[in-house]
Amino acid sequence: MAFCVLSAPLAAQTTGTEVSCTGEVPNGWAYAAHALEDRFLHIVWTGPTGQVRVSPLVFLSTNAEGFPVFGGTLQDTIPVTLVDLSGGAPGTGTEVVVHSEAHGWFPGSCRGIGSETPEGLLSVAVIRQNLLGVRDTTATNWLRRNEFTLVGTVSHSGEGKSERWQQDPSYPVEVIYSGNIVSDVVAVAP
Repeated sequence: MAFCVLSAPLAAQTTGTEVSCTGEVPNGWAYAAHALEDRFLHIVWTGPTGQVRVSPLVFLSTNAEGFPVFGGTLQDTIPVTLVDLSGGAPGTGTEVVVHSEAHGWFPGSCRGIGSETPEGLLSVAVIRQNLLGVRDTTATNWLRRNEFTLVGTVSHSGEGKSERWQQDPSYPVEVIYSGNIVSDVVAVAP
């Protein structure tokens, strides 16, 4: 399984809007493709028993219909393709299609989430970019340095765990681990 750490200067991370596009695969898996600044960064795959895999994405080209195409792999062996049907401006109400060589094409619906961050707090995009692919102890240290408080463990299994953290009680986030590695960060309802 491949993980990558995405890092950029803090100022660049806080200026863009974040979009999450979700869909399901008939074998019980679901996916969430994440975009920042209109560029898809990765797909988080979640299995029927809570297992998590991450496919980092890179921009490949624009297809003949004018749709941006991103590519990556699942577990370093299965090619994955994402086509942004918004034409390069993903947001609430737009769609994507994701192709896994092993399973075919699957649609996904998008929603903007970058504008939901209360003023003065770090956005999920910033947290994700700093934590994706890092070990749990490193993630815990980063969260504490940035004034997050651990609310508690939401779930725990042999595949990983999920912890709820917050800078403010009105804006909790869930840090999802696959094994000891951060595989995703998502905003949750308080």
